[in-house]
Amino acid sequence: MKQKPIILSFPGWGTNAKFMKFQMGDLHDLISKQFEIEYLEPTFLIDSSLHVDPVMIKLIPPGEKIYRWGDKFMDMQQDVENAKKRILEDDRIIGLMGFSQGTCIVFDIGQQCHQNEELRKRIKFLILFTTSGLKPDKKIYNKQIPIRIPTLQTIGTKDFLYFENSESSHNQNRSDPQNSQI
Repeated sequence: MKQKPIILSFPGWGTNAKFMKFQMGDLHDLISKQFEIEYLEPTFLIDSSLHVDPVMIKLIPPGEKIYRWGDKFMDMQQDVENAKKRILEDDRIIGLMGFSQGTCIVFDIGQQCHQNEELRKRIKFLILFTTSGLKPDKKIYNKQIPIRIPTLQTIGTKDFLYFENSESSHNQNRSDPQNSQI
């Protein structure tokens, strides 16, 4: 029996692999019909001294460990390198999926596909949940040769990023009738 292709899944700040699977709900069941989803555990244990979203804390069972990506200085480069190594070691990995902070790693790897032909051959798609959109790194991204990786980005209407973006977008697009020129 042929093994399913793998999607690596990167949870967000203040959660863990088990919680990300729970958050996926019915979508996990749907995607799992075609793909194996490997939920990765973030690398840095969060203690009570770091901010955790009060809504998320209520959803995590007492005693459950929660994590974030990055080292003690919030540098996620080692996490990105570890993920790239994992991708290049297993040719079944064809997609990346991230939630919130995990989308930063997914997006970074997506950008690096621009310079790394082996990564570019392997990564067929990206899925980004709860992201307000990420800006390309000008040192990596070349507008003349766009990265052509199908990408799905979503943001929930109850997410703080949605309100932050809709408010700033709303204010940027609104004209003040008192100051309008005719």
